[in-house]
Amino acid sequence: MTCARELSDYEALAYLQFFPELQQKFGNGPSAIKQARAHFTKTGYSQDHFASKMKDSSKNAWKCGVGAKQSCKCHGNLWYGPTVSPDDKKPIDTWDKMREWKTLSKASDEWMSCTDANFGGDPWKNQEK
Repeated sequence: MTCARELSDYEALAYLQFFPELQQKFGNGPSAIKQARAHFTKTGYSQDHFASKMKDSSKNAWKCGVGAKQSCKCHGNLWYGPTVSPDDKKPIDTWDKMREWKTLSKASDEWMSCTDANFGGDPWKNQEK
């Protein structure tokens, strides 16, 4: 039994990239991701050396795509909305500004394209997302 949450593929890959000693031990590819996930779940989560890098202390939104129809592998909630304010056409450059306008969201742990179809609609017709 463990208190650790299971890492997504993306998080397990990041875990490998943060720690060269794990890359050397497990190698690369799907098997390495599986082994990294198991390492974190069994022991890594309880060791400061490994656990500290896996904590998100910033709580900042991360922008993975630049515009609609981009694809990225993200984990968590993805938000789809306008890139410029619909009223004054100024660029939306922060999370708070984006959330002032209608957005759509979707949870994902895999590759996803930012398209109207994937988010189930278009939050702002004729606007760049």
